[in-house]
Amino acid sequence: MASIVEVRLAAFIPQAWIDYMRTSEVVVQFNGNNREFTYYTENQPELSKMTQHVVVDFNKKEIKHFKSVGSTIERTVDLETGEVLRQFTGHASSDGLTISNQSISSTSATFKLRASAANPLVSSAPAIDWEYTITVTNTGKVTVNGTHDGYPAHEIYKRVDYGTPTRIYTHDPRVTGETPASLAPPMEHSVNRTV
Repeated sequence: MASIVEVRLAAFIPQAWIDYMRTSEVVVQFNGNNREFTYYTENQPELSKMTQHVVVDFNKKEIKHFKSVGSTIERTVDLETGEVLRQFTGHASSDGLTISNQSISSTSATFKLRASAANPLVSSAPAIDWEYTITVTNTGKVTVNGTHDGYPAHEIYKRVDYGTPTRIYTHDPRVTGETPASLAPPMEHSVNRTV
């Protein structure tokens, strides 16, 4: 039987920078997270746009929720010289990353995760969103039901008793062709997985 089951969700932009606007002289870009899919982003908020990490402790009958939102950097680059002409940094609030409907027994735990955070440097930017109901059993089985936006990349992992993480679900907008336009409602992708 499992004592500790961790569930980790993250949204990230795989590229180092993405173009926002372009003229004949400059390009305005936003930072990405410059990474591929991995569980190992704990305590590194710069590696994700937003993250929720839940630790289910069956021995203590306790559910702990951790959340983070990475910073956003906007830069304007001269196309001819490559010089950064201006740069701004912002940080969205993590208030939109919530856990609710928590229940735990000696054999299972259930909770609902909701996440919503927008680019703090663009007032009209739609938020990155997800909403899941998750059930964890003391055998280490995790069931995830819910929805998420088509952009950016999205990953869900579990880890049992501090062992090797197991991928539950990933979504790669580079494969599906989705762009930041997919941040607008509704959430495009449904997830119904048990691992």
